[in-house]
Amino acid sequence: MASKTKAATNSKKAAYRRNGNNKKKASQTPIEKKENNKTTTKKVVEEKPMAKKQPIKKTTVTKKEIKKEMPKKVEKVKNQEQTIIQNKEPVVNEAQQPIKKRIRRKKNTFSSAGLVCSTCGFITCGLSSVFGIILSIIGLKKSKSLDGEGKSNAVNGIILGVVSLLIFIGIFLFLYVFSVNTVKETKRKANERNTPVYKMNEDIEISDTYGDYSIKITNVRESSERTNNAKIKADRVIVVSYEYTNINMDQNLFITGARFTAYDKNNVMLQNYPIDYLLPDYIARGRTAQAEIVYALNNDSNEVELEFYKSMFDAKAYCIIKLNW
Repeated sequence: MASKTKAATNSKKAAYRRNGNNKKKASQTPIEKKENNKTTTKKVVEEKPMAKKQPIKKTTVTKKEIKKEMPKKVEKVKNQEQTIIQNKEPVVNEAQQPIKKRIRRKKNTFSSAGLVCSTCGFITCGLSSVFGIILSIIGLKKSKSLDGEGKSNAVNGIILGVVSLLIFIGIFLFLYVFSVNTVKETKRKANERNTPVYKMNEDIEISDTYGDYSIKITNVRESSERTNNAKIKADRVIVVSYEYTNINMDQNLFITGARFTAYDKNNVMLQNYPIDYLLPDYIARGRTAQAEIVYALNNDSNEVELEFYKSMFDAKAYCIIKLNW
């Protein structure tokens, strides 16, 4: 029992000592704490055993070995420098870098509008093609200041506009010529049905507001005379002779070749050919005059029809005279 009581008292004393030491430490000033720390470190250093110095082994290198190893080291250094230079990227300060602004490209609206109008020209019968060509030309000029922006659209717009315009112009011309020819043909056929028909050397009596007169085709002959400066093609040249008589007109009578229109067997109108011929003249009452008309004929037929008009401004022929020679 005595031993147990001694051990309890000893443990109480040890606990009391610990608490006292802790209180002392807490009551110490910062300067005292530093001094205590220094003393503890000194003790620790003193307690650590010093490491024994190992003897340094001396190695001897000959000059030959140095010479052999030098070029290898130099090559290694050069290779290392090259790899560093290749992998090295230029370091740029972020502060020095200029701020990239988003630049909006200007669009060439004229070229795109011209292309649209030119393509629509195929639907609008070429009407919008004119605007498309104009807008495309403006867009092509503007593309020079915009670094070629819209140049291809402008060129395509011009090509499409010109093509569509030419197509519809050709169609309109064809329809116009076809309609004119059909109108002429219908008029000629109507005149043939309703107008009287005569032959060569037959007298044709005509009454006018000023009085009566008569005409007659007397002869048809071919001429070998040609003019060098004539723009009219003439395989054959025929000369038609006619005469006219003033029956009871008070004023003088004058019948020119412009009152006659000639057609060949294919219903093609003949043109006047410029050579010398007998000209008409004014005649008084009861007088007769003779004159000639010259035509260029481009076929082998000897059949010609003459239409006679009472006035050069009449739309319908007064009579038809069929000539055979």
